[in-house]
Amino acid sequence: MLIFAYLVTMQIKSQVAKEHPKATLTLLFMSGAMLQTLLFLCCCGKASFHLFTLAANITATGILLFMPFIFMSGRWRWAQIVWMFLTALLMLANVWYLRVFEDYMSPLNILLIGSVDSTIASGALAVMHASDFTILLPCILTAAIFAALPSDIRKIKTSCKFRIIITAVCIIAVGGSVLKLHLDYYRYLKSTGYANSLSDFRAIINENLSRQHQVLVRGFAIAQIQELASSLSNSTELDQHDIEQIAVYSGKATGLKTGNNKNIIVIVVESLNSSAVLWEHNGRRAMPLLNSLLSDTSALAFTEMASIVGEARSADGQFMYHTGMFPLRNEPFVVSNATGPYPSIQRILPDNYTSVEIIGEDATMWHHKETSAAYGFDSIYSDIATGTIPPGISQDDVIFNRACQIISGLRQPFYAMISTMTMHDPYVFATARNSWISSVDSLDRRDANYLERCHEFDHALTQFFKWLKTQSLWENSVIAVVSDHEARQSCLSEILNTGHQFFCLINTSKSGHNTGIISQIDVYPTLLDAAGLYDTAPWRGFGTSLLRAGEPGFALMPDGSVIGNAHSDSILNTQKQQWLLSEKWIRAKNKPSVINELYKCQ
Repeated sequence: MLIFAYLVTMQIKSQVAKEHPKATLTLLFMSGAMLQTLLFLCCCGKASFHLFTLAANITATGILLFMPFIFMSGRWRWAQIVWMFLTALLMLANVWYLRVFEDYMSPLNILLIGSVDSTIASGALAVMHASDFTILLPCILTAAIFAALPSDIRKIKTSCKFRIIITAVCIIAVGGSVLKLHLDYYRYLKSTGYANSLSDFRAIINENLSRQHQVLVRGFAIAQIQELASSLSNSTELDQHDIEQIAVYSGKATGLKTGNNKNIIVIVVESLNSSAVLWEHNGRRAMPLLNSLLSDTSALAFTEMASIVGEARSADGQFMYHTGMFPLRNEPFVVSNATGPYPSIQRILPDNYTSVEIIGEDATMWHHKETSAAYGFDSIYSDIATGTIPPGISQDDVIFNRACQIISGLRQPFYAMISTMTMHDPYVFATARNSWISSVDSLDRRDANYLERCHEFDHALTQFFKWLKTQSLWENSVIAVVSDHEARQSCLSEILNTGHQFFCLINTSKSGHNTGIISQIDVYPTLLDAAGLYDTAPWRGFGTSLLRAGEPGFALMPDGSVIGNAHSDSILNTQKQQWLLSEKWIRAKNKPSVINELYKCQ
């Protein structure tokens, strides 16, 4: 950084700066943009050790950040510094987003900034490093040096010929850099066996390239521009063929709203890894209640459910459980598609059911108020656990106590979805009770704090289950306990990253501990089946009912990889087509008419 400042300052002070002011300004702004890009890649931990690959990545982004300068007149050149500062802030946000969500953010994610609550903010604060702010230094240095220039140099006019030449050079440099990045990535994929031919490589680039890899292969600026353009042009309409395909996943649609008239209680648990349910130390369990369900004759438990959420994380998990649809893979669906409407269990329940959603966070988070209405809930109760909580009480204690009050006032049968909060990252502090888990020396501090929170949730759930039994609600309820998504790998050690997610159904036709692979997309049809709604539901979802025997267990991941055994290419290809159809459905302008058509006999 100091070398950069020194060299540029010497250039400015020299006679060369006065004789070649255009070159001086070009050097100043281009160097600043490239240095900014280098610092961004370093903070992300994505700076390649291969010098020419790193240079190509810096060139591809740095030049694009510099190019607005070419077309600015003298009095508007300060705008280039403003542009650098704004892009630096975007880069800084991406550094923190990468550490929290393990991916770069979509440009449209900036629209969600108003819906971020203190829980997410605390997660971001936990991953911030003082060194991250070096990304802002090139802006500051560039501004200082620019201000020190004589006015005649700062405001010098540039000819049309100069602009054409510099633009052409920049385009060639960016094109060559991107080509270099693609070639390097192709060699890497070929060496690892992922791409044995150029056709394989093109398929990966066009279909399965994650946002992280897009930045590495195309540079940050190109990846952002390309994704923004793709997102803005992705609004579609479902055609007749799409609607016919949706109908394939519908039941008999007799028009009769049937069911078993049982209450349905779904508890969506924040960041629950199955490894926490299975973990023990000297015969003691962190989650004794959930672990006991593995052998309970009234419970059907799954400990190998693969997380297939996208960037919306909890919102994506809830979306799948409510709708039986796949989430968007490269963008939180709530950015521009929160209002729905969407198919849901609530829409096919008999008219005598009341449906409520109970969440601990503010309803503005992830546009929860809008999505609750889009799913067809009668009421949403929010902001339950965001205030000051007394010592010895966890967030989930508060949520479940409030849930007891709300459920007490509901007529039966009812559908209630309860979302917990205690196990949300970052795991940098212990919980309210600070149990025996904190004294286990072999545990990493993050793991201990996470397990402490799991223990807190398990305790709160135990009290809630006891209350259901005292109110005679237990026997007449189908109860589901399910993870919203996995705990992030960056937050835990390998000890607790070995398992998948947890899903358990209580008071259904089957019981036992199932260790086969299942997917989050299977939860919705399973809930339908448990409620006696599966066969006549106008929408049964894209997944598989886990209460139906003889069906394969696998999970299709957002990047196109597969966990488990799909048994045949046709089954796998069918689910890939389902995901594409689901994404088109989410973005479709004609969602309301499709929903009306789907539920017309209801």
